[in-house]
Amino acid sequence: MFRFLLIALAIVATAGLAWAGPQEPGSVSSDSLKAASPGTPSQHVKRAVFTTGVVEREPADEIAALKTDVGKVFFFTEIVGMEGKTIIHRWVYNGETKADVSFQIGGAKWRVYSSKTLIPEWAGAWTVEVVDGEGNTLHKATLAYEKTP
Repeated sequence: MFRFLLIALAIVATAGLAWAGPQEPGSVSSDSLKAASPGTPSQHVKRAVFTTGVVEREPADEIAALKTDVGKVFFFTEIVGMEGKTIIHRWVYNGETKADVSFQIGGAKWRVYSSKTLIPEWAGAWTVEVVDGEGNTLHKATLAYEKTP
């Protein structure tokens, strides 16, 4: 019985490694992006959240949805291990890029945020993609912008 348990554990561990696959440092596989939830950090994105405000370089709250009676939303990101590189917050609505906001990363651990003023006609899903200078998507998060009743 013990031998069976060890074999089963070895199979599960190997399957998990095979699913993740090898990755170059700094790269993110498309499978890991699909599997990641909006708040799931990646190698270089320690935190990434939608928020209603930023106070003393920290998100005031963490939201997944916003009503259309609120016209401004922020996207906060904490980046690690990318000193001297550029990242972009790409704001996407209905498959169309509405804004690209670039940041130069100035330290080993760096916090940045961007904001978007929204209008009620833009109700729906908004996605922010965190993209590196080479165009690789490091992280994605989606916000539901919902019509106020």
